[in-house]
Amino acid sequence: MNIEGVAFAHRDYAQWRAAAIAAVKQASAAHAALDARFQVGPPKTLGLGTQGAGFLSVPQVIGDRLLLHGRVQAETGFCPQHPLHVDPGDHVNAAQLLDCAMQASHLLMGPEGVDPKAPLRCRAGRAQFGKLVELDSLFEVILQSREDLPGGAQQLQYVFRRAHRDSAEIVLDLCA
Repeated sequence: MNIEGVAFAHRDYAQWRAAAIAAVKQASAAHAALDARFQVGPPKTLGLGTQGAGFLSVPQVIGDRLLLHGRVQAETGFCPQHPLHVDPGDHVNAAQLLDCAMQASHLLMGPEGVDPKAPLRCRAGRAQFGKLVELDSLFEVILQSREDLPGGAQQLQYVFRRAHRDSAEIVLDLCA
């Protein structure tokens, strides 16, 4: 893991955070119709068993790209409501975005997804996180590329976008 960070000793974080939340609310208002239509995909197609909770919609083809919408809700995205994700905060965390990438991969492997009793395994990958993805707000998961690898594995590259800004890039090497 390679992490870089910067500390701003003189930044008014409360004011900065309030401005960021206001911008997100403004962007969310513009997407209200899409928010109202958002529906989580069936658990089986997301690779989830009885313990999992879905964060993604079914895929849509828009032009030449495959797009999914996601939303992690503050109320249900963390323990005890969610069986896997802890550390409730004020934004979608890295583990939740990685979970979204795995759910997207299960969705894209076929019309019925992958058997939850034998879900996909991630054998390698990389992730780069930039901008925050806010809780309770819609974000896009865009399949950038899909490549067959030796041994029947596949590499899927996703870009996560919120309010027209790239937030994260996740690349997974997956096998059944």
